[in-house]
Parts: sequence; structure tokens; C-alpha cells
Amino acid sequence: MLNKNDFVLLVTGVTNNDEAVKCFLGGNAQVVSFKMRYTPPYDKFKELKSFQLKTKYRPFKPRYEYVAVDVSEWVGHEEEEYFETAMKFFHDHSDVKYIFTVGSNSREAIQELYIKASMYMRGSITEDRTLIRSDELGKHIHSNYRIDKQSATFLADLFVKSNRLHGYAMLNMMMSELLEQCNGNGITMSELSRCVSMEDSFVGLFCGETFKEAMDIVKGEEYERL
Repeated sequence: MLNKNDFVLLVTGVTNNDEAVKCFLGGNAQVVSFKMRYTPPYDKFKELKSFQLKTKYRPFKPRYEYVAVDVSEWVGHEEEEYFETAMKFFHDHSDVKYIFTVGSNSREAIQELYIKASMYMRGSITEDRTLIRSDELGKHIHSNYRIDKQSATFLADLFVKSNRLHGYAMLNMMMSELLEQCNGNGITMSELSRCVSMEDSFVGLFCGETFKEAMDIVKGEEYERL
């Protein structure tokens, strides 16, 4: 996973990366998350003290020493003194492994940040495009929830086109709602249409008219892409 590296910079294309970090590390890994807020050069830099307070009393096990640090607010500020100070601090505390997350920033946008971090620690870039590519998201939904392939592909297309799926936690919430509305049965296209049409359906509110339009297009047709 991280092997001999001190850090990995995880690029997902979505805003909330807490669940993405857990997926990357695996279900048994213990990880503490910290968001390093941007501090202008003329303000007092308090983020490292906050970092210490957040991580000091965590019950880490020797082989699960991971800290996820959200540095998304520092993209474009890599050359500033406080960011350099933070990287030096993390280098001096490399008894843990770091997963740096960058919100929805692209791989191209975080190149300078990666270069700066690599000046102090050994690292690599890892991309998880599951939530922003409909083909990968469809496979993920079909593999992790009780849903047929046709419905999984249909939902994946809608979620990606909406550009509003901000993380795995939101995905899990919507899928859990659908499964509950289906009374524990697997999700099919007919059940999907019925559930999303409910007034209090979060998925229906999330997709809005896009869902109705898409259902009109595929109604009575085979919808296969995986």
C-alpha cells in the first residue's frame, strides 16, 4: 500500500474524502482525519498545534498508524512558508504514515503540492476515480449493494452527470435509503422508479428532473453498459 513511502497523495475528484481514505486503507485500518486550514502569511499559524491535539490521544496500533490530512486549501499556496513548515513537521513525525487528500482538485492541479511534499518525504500519487467515472461507479454499486447490473449502471450515470456526488458517505446513504424503501429486496429498475417517485426520497430530490428524463429514455429498453 504505502510500502516504504512516508505519504500518499490521494486524488479522487470529490470533495469529501474520509470514506475514500478508508476504502484505500482497507476496513481494518485505524485512521484519524485532520483538515489543515489555510493560514495567510500575516496570520499566526496554529494548525500544527491543532494537529497535535487531534492526534495525540488516538489509540493507534503499531501497524495501523495512519493520519489523513486534508490539504485541499493549500493547493496554489505550496510555496508559502507555513506549508513548508508543515511538511518539515510531518517529516519529523514520520513514525506515522500520511494520506494527503486534496478535495476535488485534479491531478494536474496538485502537481506543485506533490513536488513540495516530496522534498521532505518519500511519497506517491494514487488516483481513485470511482465516484467520477460512470463505468467504475456502476461496477462499485453492483458489487457492494443488492442491485442488478442494469439499475447499477443507470444510477451510476445519473450520479456522475449530476456532479453532486461528494463522497462515499453520500453514496452509501442514498443506496441504503433505496434498499430500505425496497423492503430489503434487491433494487431493480421497476423498484427504482417506484422508490424515487416517493415525495420524501432523497435520491429523487438529488436527481430531480434528470431521473424522470432518464427513465423516459430507457423505459422498455435494455440498458447495458458494463
